[in-house]
Amino acid sequence: MYEILFYKELYTPLQNRFKGLSELLRSTFQYKSSNPFSLTIPRPSIGEKEFIFNGCHLSNLTLIGYQPQKIVCGQLNSTSHYGVSFEFTGCAMARFLDYSNNPYICHIYLSGDSADCKILWKEFIDKCGYDLIYMTIFKPYTPTIKKLYEYICKSEIFRTTVCGVICPNGDCYSLLMRSDDFWIIYCEKVTPLYKSQFVASYIDKEAVKNAVDRRLV
Repeated sequence: MYEILFYKELYTPLQNRFKGLSELLRSTFQYKSSNPFSLTIPRPSIGEKEFIFNGCHLSNLTLIGYQPQKIVCGQLNSTSHYGVSFEFTGCAMARFLDYSNNPYICHIYLSGDSADCKILWKEFIDKCGYDLIYMTIFKPYTPTIKKLYEYICKSEIFRTTVCGVICPNGDCYSLLMRSDDFWIIYCEKVTPLYKSQFVASYIDKEAVKNAVDRRLV
């Protein structure tokens, strides 16, 4: 049942809408949120690391870009829309709602060294934890995706990109796609690293906050 719904509601729309989407468009997203992101005023920043908005809308999809040392965020037009991002090789992707029921997605840069955004994400959770609901976090670069990605890169058959998708119900998918025409080569349903109705618990806020932080490791 899930696979039927995946192909009907996600795979086919993605395949159709990504057809012909150039790398130039994908690398020059200019996203403006229709409603200011009121949870982070001012938005977190640490040196070169920033919480920014960058992306675009395609029908029922919201696409956000990737930038080193950034947490890239986009506001979805509706809670029924899908969140999509590209170029994953270790970064995390998150989806959440604020208490006004506005949905957002984030591409969280993770490099495993001092340049990544784990501390910036923690600052964001510290500041906004009480205001976020229905948080989902996952890493699209799974072991299977990694093997396929590295094999194709070494063989130089064609260029690929790893795409993360978070569905309205919180289900997460990782897609290996061609970079030139966004043809989906392989898709995998991924178990979220963190999925909870409330990000900050009214019983033990610190415990839940720390749990969200640890999932980025």
